Amino acid sequence: MQVDFYKKKFGREGEETAAKFLKEQGFTILERNYRCRLGEIDLIASRDNEFFFIEVKSRHSFQEVAPEELISYSKQRHISRVAQHYVSKKKIWSQTGRFALVVIDASSGPVRCELINDIFELNWGY
Repeated sequence: MQVDFYKKKFGREGEETAAKFLKEQGFTILERNYRCRLGEIDLIASRDNEFFFIEVKSRHSFQEVAPEELISYSKQRHISRVAQHYVSKKKIWSQTGRFALVVIDASSGPVRCELINDIFELNWGY
């Protein structure tokens, strides 16, 4: 039980750090932990007339893993479905939607943040 609490707290702190980092990069945070019956997206943000559906991955130990390996195909499908729900609900079909990843590395020294755009693509089907 203690491990689950720590992981959730670490995850929440990572999402806070990611939101602050994105704001510094010129993003506007529109939603945090956007949930619908199809799943959840950590952050939804906009910048330069584009929407970004953002997954946040926080690490406290160093691992050499390619960014695209951090989001499984199953997770991509969930994020895609939730993004489509959001687009439909907000009626923003004409806007460009992109999928991004923010990696929070707290393995040593100061926390480092990395934004990886276009982590996967989706045929929106509209």
